[in-house]
Amino acid sequence: MKGQEFLSKYSWVGIRPYSPARAYGRGRDHLDAGNYALAWERIHDAARRGHVFAMAYLGRMCRRGDGRATDYAQAHYWFEKAALFGNSWAMSNLAWLYENGYGCKQSLEKAVQYFHKAAAADDTWAMNKLGGFYEDGRGCEQDYKQAFDWYMCAASQEDAEAMNNVGRMYYNGWYVEQDDERALEWYQKAAEGGDTWGMSNLAWMYEHGRGCVQNNDEQVELSSLIAVHWYTKAAEQNHRWAMNKLGMFHENGRHGCEQSYTLAMSWYMKAAELHDVDGLGNVGRMYENGYGVKQDYAKAVEYYRQAAEGGDAWAMGNMAIAYDRGRGVEQNINLAFEWATRAAQAGSRWAMNRMGYYYEAGKGTKKNYHEAFVWYMKSAEKGYADAMNNIGRMYRNGWDVTENYVKAAEWYLKAAEAGDPWAMSNLGWMYEHGEGVSQDYAKAFEFNKKSADMNNPAGLNNVGRLYYLGRGVEQDYNIAYDYFIKAADGGDNDAMYALGIIFEEGRGREADLEQAFFYYRKAADKGNRKAQDKIKLLSAKLGNKKD
Repeated sequence: MKGQEFLSKYSWVGIRPYSPARAYGRGRDHLDAGNYALAWERIHDAARRGHVFAMAYLGRMCRRGDGRATDYAQAHYWFEKAALFGNSWAMSNLAWLYENGYGCKQSLEKAVQYFHKAAAADDTWAMNKLGGFYEDGRGCEQDYKQAFDWYMCAASQEDAEAMNNVGRMYYNGWYVEQDDERALEWYQKAAEGGDTWGMSNLAWMYEHGRGCVQNNDEQVELSSLIAVHWYTKAAEQNHRWAMNKLGMFHENGRHGCEQSYTLAMSWYMKAAELHDVDGLGNVGRMYENGYGVKQDYAKAVEYYRQAAEGGDAWAMGNMAIAYDRGRGVEQNINLAFEWATRAAQAGSRWAMNRMGYYYEAGKGTKKNYHEAFVWYMKSAEKGYADAMNNIGRMYRNGWDVTENYVKAAEWYLKAAEAGDPWAMSNLGWMYEHGEGVSQDYAKAFEFNKKSADMNNPAGLNNVGRLYYLGRGVEQDYNIAYDYFIKAADGGDNDAMYALGIIFEEGRGREADLEQAFFYYRKAADKGNRKAQDKIKLLSAKLGNKKD
């Protein structure tokens, strides 16, 4: 019987007319044509008959779920078989499965082992991955030299991602001497090689004038144009961080970009549609503030929630604020407390400080000064100035800790140096009254003036009082009045009371009991007891019952 007649007659019983190599080749043809069933049949046939490339490719099909459900266990089986025959691509994929615990028990040590084998077989992806493992100390001891060497091995074979990583090593000074110019050179190579992180990092360098010359306005303008160019290139390839950067540029009209909330929203939305938590948060912020869209607190909460569920601590904090204030959701202080807790546990300094406030005030939980102090301290240790100020208050009032004006002043100073205007005014008060520090009116004025220059109501009021009393400065009722007005406009009830005194007694202004009554009433409505007493006395003077 001739061969062709034999194949025609007996093909139905499963006799294979193709060699393993040809079966693999036909399987790849079927795969390219989208015929997954026939592709699987041919490639599986070749793999079972010992074709190494077929084994590796079958592992790929199992991992990707080509034509059938993803099966990581089967992927592991076939990659392992191919790796035994020295297939570097299978080794890399097997390492990836061990790295992520897919189809096997997670083992970073085995991942490193197989990446080493693949890298030794000249697999550039494995070289770059090894660099990452040594950089982070995952599955091996952290070793920046090894990380740099492996990144360089991959980069020397034109691996763009590795070029970006070499740039990072130079930027951070890891193993090599910190060098912005060398970092920029490698980012440039990575960007030109098509790596989107390389594009974005290159853009960032030009944006901030790192590694490039910016000696005059013309060079600064050129750098801005280059930054926008590379951010745009990266964003067009779905790089989400670049999309957010372009959104910020348009939102603020920076680096030669047109100030346009509409364009900003467009870029943020593109990132959000790719489930980027920063993009989702930025879209939420645009809806919250009505930038480029109609203000919509409910929409803002919708996007903040998505970002928060994606693990973004800042968005979790915004969810806490939404429930605290009842913006876009029904006010619920208990849920505000829960979201603040989640944000704090995710590392938000703001949320840690907020937790301190909730425990101090007994909002959403029982009042607990000890817990308040613990959370304030956690936030302060992360450099959050407002929390440092709050620790100062705890020491000044003796809440959970022994009253200690010296420690209070120390914490107020730390917060003030970190830029907190409330701490500046608090420290100014301490110097004015000699609490925890030697009394010093000049320093009292200095710190309160810094606070006032930041439009802090307490600082404005304190500067007004210092001018009113002539402490640390020459007495001047007119300047005092100006500061009291600004402080009162900012809601400070002590300043409102002081204005009442000025108009009642005619200090720097003509006496005007009607005006005095007006300011006493404003202060009294905010709980100022001295103002409440003044209203009673002044009502008798005016001869009516205005209260």
